[in-house]
Amino acid sequence: MCSLATVGHQAFAARWLLANASAAGADGNVLGEYGRFFDGPPPAVLTIAWQTSGGIAVTQAGAGLDPGGHPADPGFWARATFVPDSLRMTGPQVRISFTGRAIALIGTVGARCCLIGHARVLVDGVETFNQTGISQNMSSPARKQPDQVLFAWRWHDPEHHVVAVLPARYDHEEGGSFFEMSGYLLVRLPFE
Repeated sequence: MCSLATVGHQAFAARWLLANASAAGADGNVLGEYGRFFDGPPPAVLTIAWQTSGGIAVTQAGAGLDPGGHPADPGFWARATFVPDSLRMTGPQVRISFTGRAIALIGTVGARCCLIGHARVLVDGVETFNQTGISQNMSSPARKQPDQVLFAWRWHDPEHHVVAVLPARYDHEEGGSFFEMSGYLLVRLPFE
């Protein structure tokens, strides 16, 4: 993306890098570590090298494109409220209906470590763009990591939304379906 933005002068790549650098830089944890989702809340506990190095890479690329830049909305997720809601996939779908501006599903990565298992995610009836969904059971340190962000999404304005988690098709790389959460973080209102 950096090469596309700088050498190829592709505006979409520069916009992507700057938006993700802004999001990643806005919400690091107290140690300055980045979460699994650049636009999601900071990690509450354990982070892994892939998360941190990805966040560092995107913020460095953003700084290269805009040396005077800064996060557009620092501390966005500090305004979130945790809603306890222990849900697991036992049927055709898990449905979370809410009114707000952002949501982050929280659960344990490696919940059944280290069995493979994943789920599909639909936001307001549309499957996520790259169809990656949630891959929850595999854990690079090969242990359970509680209180992790499983999925995060933001909207410009607070409206009514539905996030649905559905079983995924079995494949040899990701296995069968699995989803289990302890609750979600919800940002309800717009901010000045």
